This record gives sequence, structure tokens and C-alpha cells, in this order.
Amino acid sequence: MSEQSSEFLASDQLLTHLQWRYAVKKFDPSRKVSPPDFHALEQSLILSPSSFGLQPWKFFVVNTPATRQQLLEFSFKQQQVVDASHLLVLALKLDVDEAYVDHYVAYTAKMRGIDAENLAGFGNVIKGFLGRMSEDDLKTWAKLQ
Repeated sequence: MSEQSSEFLASDQLLTHLQWRYAVKKFDPSRKVSPPDFHALEQSLILSPSSFGLQPWKFFVVNTPATRQQLLEFSFKQQQVVDASHLLVLALKLDVDEAYVDHYVAYTAKMRGIDAENLAGFGNVIKGFLGRMSEDDLKTWAKLQ
């Protein structure tokens, strides 16, 4: 086993962890998720797959008690919004347009160490796909990611 692969869960361990689900109805406000565990959660969100890799969303970490209290009104007054160790808000990006795609293609090229021109065809495919959508279709597509 390589040094890198030892950092990953074995497939049976992964399935065991995925099968355990629990909807928390009440949080103990005195208990906090550790910084390393929260960082791992953030990284898993960043690495979440999406169509074309565009990730038409943004995550907000809400830390301030006053803001959490304000969000309570829009969260069916669920006390978890205030009591949870961390509060994440998921928002859709509605500005997924040609400029967004161009930025994404340029960033992808930079990360891969290649010329952005090599990904021009990929960018055109994405633009063609998005260009056929109405604003409502784009919202629906983004929600389904």
C-alpha cells in the first residue's frame, strides 16, 4: 500500500460510514466540531462533483450569533440554526454565463499547467449547453447539481 493511499478509507469502511445517517433535531451548543474535522468537511464540499465541474453554488459559513438569529426567521424557527456548532448556507450561483465559463476554463488550464487554448473546445461545449437554457432552466439545472 502506498503512503498516499493509506490516508483513504477502505471501501468497506467507506460504505459503513455512508450507511450511518442521522437527522439531528437538537444540538448541544456547548459541543463544537473540531477545526480539523470542519476543515475536512469544507474540503469535501469544495470537491463535490457537478456537471462540467462548474460548481454553480457558493457555501457560506455563518459564524456570528446575530446573523444566525436573523436566519432563524427564514428557517422555520428551527433552533438548530442557532445551536449547531457550525452553520453552512448553500446558495446557487445565478451568474453562470460566458464570463464565468471563461474564468473557469482559464483556472482549469492554470491548475493543469496547460494553455487555456487547449481547453477552448471544452469551454465552447459548456457555453453551448448553457446558452440553450432559459433563466428558469439554468436555475433548475443549478439546483440539481
